[in-house]
Amino acid sequence: MKRFAAFCMAGALTLSVLTGCGVNKNATIAEMDGREIPAGIANFMCRYQQAASDDMFRGYFGDDVWSQDLYGNGTTMQDTVKDQVMESLHEMYTLQDHMDDYGISLSDEEKQSITDAAAAFMEANSKDALKEMGAEQEIVEEMLTLYTIQSKMYDAIAAEADTNVSDEEANMRAYSLIRLATDSYYDDDNNLVSYTEEEAAGIQETAEQMAQELKDNPDFDAVAEAHGYTASTGTYDADDTSLDEAVKTALDGLSEGETADPVVTDTAVYLVRLDAEHDEEATEKNRESIINERQSSHYSEVLEEWQKDDNWEVKEKVLAKIQFHNAFTQTTETEEGTEAGTE
Repeated sequence: MKRFAAFCMAGALTLSVLTGCGVNKNATIAEMDGREIPAGIANFMCRYQQAASDDMFRGYFGDDVWSQDLYGNGTTMQDTVKDQVMESLHEMYTLQDHMDDYGISLSDEEKQSITDAAAAFMEANSKDALKEMGAEQEIVEEMLTLYTIQSKMYDAIAAEADTNVSDEEANMRAYSLIRLATDSYYDDDNNLVSYTEEEAAGIQETAEQMAQELKDNPDFDAVAEAHGYTASTGTYDADDTSLDEAVKTALDGLSEGETADPVVTDTAVYLVRLDAEHDEEATEKNRESIINERQSSHYSEVLEEWQKDDNWEVKEKVLAKIQFHNAFTQTTETEEGTEAGTE
């Protein structure tokens, strides 16, 4: 709801052109355990998502962004949003049905905040934009109610997860690293060029020379810069998958302050040093990340169990009627106020 309020305050929504037809808000767009989900809430959530990102997406990808397959998965951006909204509705109505399981309810204050936020949204935007989105007071309130329930239910379910993370599991070790690529490089025209075997051998000799220099000068940055490379630093834990496996193995075999012999892989030579057995700040962030992952996994498991036999069914013919016909534009607020209308 905070995101929604921030979006309201960003400026009024206007429309570029009015074309196309509306969606019957009372049509059933999905069913779940005998419950009928009205098309009005799905249409508004889809068009709201469009309105929230229209300016940015069209600026990057052009006016036909919603008909493009930006992810290369055979689905247009419009259909991607629609599918995501239907998944969200399935999730949120499932959570609403199980509120009593966790003693969740909405307070009078929360209900009033929802009503006020919906009214502010209706007031802030042009009549044409509201009509195009299918925005009505009760529909906007329904969306905000579902989001509020989702947030409260997530917190309640996530609280059941195990938050006891051992120091060993959370521990993050710090390292310095120089990577010398031996497979390819980008030329001045940004073309990817493969190194010859002779060039790759020369790079490996450079790595050996740098390794010797590091014995006398532990300044990774200085040694790297002297040979035209850049040193980097990082942290990792026992379950890290971002480091090359050979690099991780080398680091695991080092004590604090030690530098490994050059680590040779199929694509690069690495020079690595273990800077610290324990990085306090990174470890605490990792502990929090592990807890968050456990909570998210538990939430997903509970939700999946509830949805296993709920007979959720999307009415594809009704969903197909939701179309991103028109472009929404957010106008910037001024000291004199924001005028909302059709461009």
